[in-house]
Amino acid sequence: MTNSHSHSLTLTLRILMAMLLIVGFYVIAIAIALLLFYIPYAEFAFAGKFHFKLAVLCVVGGCLIIWSVLPRFDRFMPPGPLLTEKDQPGLFKQLRSVADATQQSMPVEVFALPEMNTWVSNRGGVMGIGSRRVMGLGVPLMQVLSTQEFRSVLAHEFGHYYSGDTKLGPWIFVMRAAIIRTVENLTQNGSAILSKPFEWYLKLFLWITLRVSRHQEFTADALAAQVAGPDAIRSALKTIHSSAVAFGVYWEQEYVPVLNGGFRTPLARGFEEFHASSRIQTMLQEVLEDELKIGKSDLYDSHPALKDRLAAIDKLSGPAVPKFDPPFITALQNLDSLESQMIAHLAKALKENMPDGIEWDNVTEKVWLPQWRISLEQIGGNLKGLALWQAIEMLRSPEHVSKLIASTIISDLSEGDRKHVACRVLQMALTVALDREGWKIEAPLGGDIAAKLGEHEVLPFEWLNRLILDEITFEQFLEKCEAAGVDSVLLEPAMAT
Repeated sequence: MTNSHSHSLTLTLRILMAMLLIVGFYVIAIAIALLLFYIPYAEFAFAGKFHFKLAVLCVVGGCLIIWSVLPRFDRFMPPGPLLTEKDQPGLFKQLRSVADATQQSMPVEVFALPEMNTWVSNRGGVMGIGSRRVMGLGVPLMQVLSTQEFRSVLAHEFGHYYSGDTKLGPWIFVMRAAIIRTVENLTQNGSAILSKPFEWYLKLFLWITLRVSRHQEFTADALAAQVAGPDAIRSALKTIHSSAVAFGVYWEQEYVPVLNGGFRTPLARGFEEFHASSRIQTMLQEVLEDELKIGKSDLYDSHPALKDRLAAIDKLSGPAVPKFDPPFITALQNLDSLESQMIAHLAKALKENMPDGIEWDNVTEKVWLPQWRISLEQIGGNLKGLALWQAIEMLRSPEHVSKLIASTIISDLSEGDRKHVACRVLQMALTVALDREGWKIEAPLGGDIAAKLGEHEVLPFEWLNRLILDEITFEQFLEKCEAAGVDSVLLEPAMAT
């Protein structure tokens, strides 16, 4: 590696800074504890007095501090299924290639994660002593990054090993946990005043260590550019930033409802479809543009702002991205089986049964329609015999809108909230009614829920959203429904009132 002397000096300074912070914390903590123990003794020895309540407060406070700062054993819980070279030879070939390029040894354990993230760490032992190298790899991240882009991400993570960050990590983690634990224990036991010095030290500690963390990210990016090329790490960072937002929406709005319904679907393949939809791509472009325009690092951020990282990468050189650069996910074998293991691991952690596997094409029938019917029973008013056009007239009338909502929840809603809840009721009721009438209900990932019959198409959720946001008038909405022949469709009966 180049600049080895400079790197060695930087690492030494980081270790020295960490050690000074740790020693300073324990000196302060022990000094305060000893002072608390000394106060009752000094009062009795020099003043001939003994206040029992004061003595108890001092002793308890001192014991709490000592107990709080004692290092804990790091009980590492696997975050996902363990990946092995036997089961994933293509993946480990790439890992070994990047490890060799960064002159680092392989992690002892590599785990598959159902998230948009990768990380490395030294886990186990006490304060890093007796720890082992572990790595977590996000399978959805492999779906959206090319092979060279993901190699740049791996090089970045190995860069944390190379820079010694993972050696410092356990010490910093233990100290931060000890300070926070001390503050919480003292506050919860009525010693808020005693917690103040530790709160001040925590702010100083975070200010210094997070500043170091941001510098470490720049160093790791530079190594990634050296190994995989600046173009690869630059595009990877942009994709990760925006796609992390997309995966959050996908997980919460698409995947979790399926899990709650007692099923599981192909995670990576579903995210690929969701991520590629025009609506999501437009949203991600806006997210990225906003970040590059107004994003900035906070004093307590562990990572620099994206635009600062990209500006630093622009000054670097390295290999070019190869012409043939397939998605990294192609390096994985038996993806369906691996996803099943990840969901099984998640279910076990939540103490839930392993859900049954279904395809995304079956989600509308098996998940969405049943959930909408249940929701209608919980929040819907008496819709029996109500035609769509009548319900729309009630929606536009403040004195009648409450009749569309279950009486059990009306008292907790403001007038504006009632209108939005009533709109949600009608979205579900219209979709369920159209399903009953023989329309085909489709819920494409990242797209609008649609009901189709012959040449007609109705978008219940999108049309009613536009109506409630005043993007279309009530007359325009009814014209759309009349054109599709659904303005007089009877809504699904819900909760009897």
